[in-house]
Amino acid sequence: MNILRVLSLLFKSEAGAAKAAMSRLVVFLILFLVALVIAVMGLGFLLWSSYLYLSTIMSPFFAALATGGGAILLGVIIVLAAALITGNSKKSKKDGVYKEFLSSEDLGSASDFINEHPLESGLTAAVLGFIAGSSPDARRTITELLVEFKQNQRMN
Repeated sequence: MNILRVLSLLFKSEAGAAKAAMSRLVVFLILFLVALVIAVMGLGFLLWSSYLYLSTIMSPFFAALATGGGAILLGVIIVLAAALITGNSKKSKKDGVYKEFLSSEDLGSASDFINEHPLESGLTAAVLGFIAGSSPDARRTITELLVEFKQNQRMN
């Protein structure tokens, strides 16, 4: 069974679920972008207002330096907090399955493909990640698809 047949069977059997997941993905991305724009604008106003306040009690150059330094310091603290939170996650029992699934020769060819097609690879990963996160059935189906594809590659 080749990958195209498996994909066509997957999309035929779950076409409604795939369409619903895609529409939810589009709505999510649009709302996320709107929220991101509003948050950036709010941060800009916050920084501008802190600069204006500081410029009344110190020279404008030092006010700009303090405002920019504070923003950079806040960004560094957030990045370090995120690294600490996500870096200490416990190993899953499924890690062995993933290590077996991705052997070193597969990573080389996958890396070559990603380097040749970065946009397509990124979009595919984003869509599959969203679909996989949307329902347990989709995760199971994608896992079965990948295992079937891996077994077919070993046979060829």
